[in-house]
Amino acid sequence: MSEEKTLEEPKTGTAEIKKPAGKRRQEKKQWKRLITAHLHYIMNSSRRDQWIEALRTCFPMDYVLEGYLAHLKKDEDGKQKYLNLVAGVTEPEEGASMEQVLRYLITQYIKCKITKNELDKDEFYSEVRQYQSDGYQHIFCTVLLERMGYYQENVMGLWEDLNQLWADGCYSPYLYLYQAMILLQEPDLLVRLDPQTVGICRFALRYDLLTENEVLAISFLAAKKKKETPAILALLMGCYKKFHTTDTLHSICALLIRGEKQGPQYLKWFELGVKHHLRLTELYEYYMYSLREEDFPISTRRCIRILSMRTTCAIP
Repeated sequence: MSEEKTLEEPKTGTAEIKKPAGKRRQEKKQWKRLITAHLHYIMNSSRRDQWIEALRTCFPMDYVLEGYLAHLKKDEDGKQKYLNLVAGVTEPEEGASMEQVLRYLITQYIKCKITKNELDKDEFYSEVRQYQSDGYQHIFCTVLLERMGYYQENVMGLWEDLNQLWADGCYSPYLYLYQAMILLQEPDLLVRLDPQTVGICRFALRYDLLTENEVLAISFLAAKKKKETPAILALLMGCYKKFHTTDTLHSICALLIRGEKQGPQYLKWFELGVKHHLRLTELYEYYMYSLREEDFPISTRRCIRILSMRTTCAIP
């Protein structure tokens, strides 16, 4: 839903005028708000009003937005008005910009949503796939297909298309959302903890899309890691705070020990490990190493100071 006035507007050879930095930042904030609202709407259809408000804020009112709002609000007069307006819309010319193609596909998407005609839907699927094969690869193409129901009986097809977008260098919250939702249906796909999967799981944790079974799988995979990463530790710690599973705590402590992490910032985890009697080599030692002097009883503190002084004096 761009600001372009017509689908048939030809490309010109004039140089693009750069927008002021402040305006670009403002547009970026609007897009972030719009996408966030849409993600919440996908996860919970009761958030429709917030989605509509975001649409009104980010886009000028034109026939495309009016048609979509008519569909959402079930406004029969508005829907018929939209169908009359798009009856003569033609495909963009060869070599059209991505923006023109997306705008055209959005108009067809809204038309299919209004008519609920299976033939229209099949034609829409074919058009989107054809544009994708012609090089018009964009996350919104996949989003339109998913929202229309194209992947309803082919979840693995969506998973593969999303992975291809990742491979092509695409980055979008939609990728995290859709793959997190697929993992809910197909937990057996959770077989590794690469950066992509860790990011998906952290997104799922943030939006309450992780189950305890998935957390157990994550803990099992993390326990096999030879080295911790900040992202994996953050994921495991978040999982433990929510589910309090012993396997997750075991993985946290094991990774901290393998990474030779010690100090007051890690004391909480080693202390929990000791309290839960985790069978981990060097767990108690790392717990002791992470204690601060004030954590010891007063009598023990005096002994530590005396021993420290003797050790210092003994050094030639």
